[in-house]
Amino acid sequence: MFQNYPWSTGQSTLNGTASLIVAANPSRSGITINNTGTTPVYLVENSSGTVSTGYFLPGVVGASIGFATTGAIYGITSGASATVTYLVTQ
Repeated sequence: MFQNYPWSTGQSTLNGTASLIVAANPSRSGITINNTGTTPVYLVENSSGTVSTGYFLPGVVGASIGFATTGAIYGITSGASATVTYLVTQ
């Protein structure tokens, strides 16, 4: 049925420069990232990522993506400020 995994939450404010959303964590089993506003966000794997190389997370309140990774996750916008929240499971 259900597993008992520890979890944590947080948020990050992004702009036109790739910024860290969540650091690498070898114990992480999954993450869900949620866009809290109307500014599109692009997810990238390092600080040199750009909007043209990122994964598009629409500028729709509640747009989200969940996936399994232990690597760092960065985000960038086309310039406007955006806030994303995340939920991490260990």
